This record gives sequence, C-alpha cells and structure tokens, in this order.
Amino acid sequence: MERLENLNSSVLASASYDEKLQLLTIAFKSGKTYDFFDVPPEIWNGFKEAESKGSFFSRNRWRKEAPPIP
Repeated sequence: MERLENLNSSVLASASYDEKLQLLTIAFKSGKTYDFFDVPPEIWNGFKEAESKGSFFSRNRWRKEAPPIP
C-alpha cells in the first residue's frame, strides 16, 4: 500500500492506494474518510502527479460503494 501525507490541500488530508485491490482511500480534513473501489493504477498515478490534488479529485469521481461479493 502506498500512502501520501501532507497533500497541501485545503480539503484533502491524506490518500492511500492498494494496487492489488484497486482501492483508493481519501481522508478529508473534516475527519471523514472514504474508500473508492475499482480505481485503476493510472488514476492513482495521475492523482500523485497532479499539482492540485483537490482539483484532480473533483474532476475524477470513483465508485464509493462496496464491490460485489463473489
């Protein structure tokens, strides 16, 4: 799992990504944390490289609901 701290964002506090599960976890400065499923590695890489993490997040919406149980 890869984790980013101190995102230099007025809204986002931290983010982590599990490539095997394609799970992106975003923690907001409000204290809320959300899991986003089926996020491909390309999106995570774009998020990491984005100058503004908050703007990137706003432009790219991901599924928040749990994936289907096999």
